Amino acid sequence: MQTVFNLSKQGGAQPVQMVVQARIIKHLLFNQEAGSDRRTLRSLTEVGQVDQERALAAALSDSLWLAGQEETATVTLVTKDYCITPHLDYKLDNFTEKLQLFTFTKEEDVRRFILHHIQCSDLSPPTSV
Repeated sequence: MQTVFNLSKQGGAQPVQMVVQARIIKHLLFNQEAGSDRRTLRSLTEVGQVDQERALAAALSDSLWLAGQEETATVTLVTKDYCITPHLDYKLDNFTEKLQLFTFTKEEDVRRFILHHIQCSDLSPPTSV
């Protein structure tokens, strides 16, 4: 039996990216400030950089907050320097040691943190030349 919405065939990170993209579109279409015009699917092509970043931060923070059962969310950033002091029997892989975890107990704090750090990563959409 073939299903139309089978995400498992894609594998890898693609299903997660699809969920984030859907949440971004949902945020842009339905979470408008009071007094602003309602967006349509066509108008999404005209969304500015700041609104794109806010929508991405909202989509990621919403997903992480739900994954933490609406009680906690953890964000991981990759740093340049080691964040841990490895034990003698620990084998360095030069990646895990650079991961820094940030845990939040308020959803708005997660959103603000992600929005603040979007410029520090490859999360932001490419700028046009």
